[in-house]
Amino acid sequence: MRGNALSSLGRLLDKGVKVSLVYGDRDYQCNWLGGEQASLSIESASVPSEKFQEAGYAKIETNDSYTGGFVRQLGSLSFARVFEAGHAGMEDNLPFPSIPDKLVLLTPTTVPYYQPETAYQIFQRVMFNKDVATGKAEAAAEYSSTGSNTAFALDGTAPELPPFGQEDRDCYVWDILETCDKGQGAMIGNGTAITKDFIMVGFRLDNGTEVMYPGGLQADGEEVPGAGPPAGAAVQIAGGVARFGSMGAATLVGVLGVAIFCSGGVSL
Repeated sequence: MRGNALSSLGRLLDKGVKVSLVYGDRDYQCNWLGGEQASLSIESASVPSEKFQEAGYAKIETNDSYTGGFVRQLGSLSFARVFEAGHAGMEDNLPFPSIPDKLVLLTPTTVPYYQPETAYQIFQRVMFNKDVATGKAEAAAEYSSTGSNTAFALDGTAPELPPFGQEDRDCYVWDILETCDKGQGAMIGNGTAITKDFIMVGFRLDNGTEVMYPGGLQADGEEVPGAGPPAGAAVQIAGGVARFGSMGAATLVGVLGVAIFCSGGVSL
């Protein structure tokens, strides 16, 4: 949170305004771990921080057959981790009616874009003073969710990331350290990377030739199969040979030094 946001949320809670923090767990830019820490740091006389921390994580019952995430709630304050929701531009349409004056819904991502039903249920339950987990209990001042003290993989294990060098590994520009190799990071840093929806899909050579993943090279209207050449590989392009050298880590320094701050997020 920036500036006096946390203290402002505390004052809103003390004035009877319901506050709900909603984060997608596939959002690297404004990640839910930062949002969780922000929720635990809100100081309010009506919703004491120490009492909020004692509340457990309950499953968000989106419908009879789907669990949409986990929520910690104490009275009018709640924090939700929504499954399989990432980061999208805020210009996307939200399927919500006008938000009333007595509700603050903080979602640094457009969670409704990825999980519209779960987001809608959270909104409806908060707006009508129900528990976020089920929508069946009154969220009075003394209401406290019950469950585990952690929102990590309560029903299983987190998905494993492919090892570095595996061709189907996506290089995500908001998580360069964990998803991109040094060569990809260097190309992002020097502007030769080609990206789409924050994923590196290829790169440009000095002569303007585009190398695409996994469709191959586009040169004079011809496609050369391949998922992008490794360092030192020679690739035939329209009668010539392009050799790809390894990218030095020094070029990556500028990329590694980028700090990203957003509502509830932590720096990368």
